[in-house]
Amino acid sequence: MFEQQADDYTESALDALVQGPVVAPRWLSVEVLNVLLTLEKRGKLAVGKSLDRIKLLQRLPVRLVDSDSSIFELHDLLPVTN
Repeated sequence: MFEQQADDYTESALDALVQGPVVAPRWLSVEVLNVLLTLEKRGKLAVGKSLDRIKLLQRLPVRLVDSDSSIFELHDLLPVTN
């Protein structure tokens, strides 16, 4: 989505998504929306493109779960196991 911001961490997150569903805290949606709106505000994302990006993200195999964790624990996205 934002190639210019790719790094080893984002690449490993994408690799996890390719391998199957992952779980993430339910508030991840709010954080993603905040990032997208901030990018729009700073002129790094065309106004109105946030909705397009959200639609793309909704197609990813991410299961949102209730969590008491903080934003600093985002790196703990885990593959879903059966």
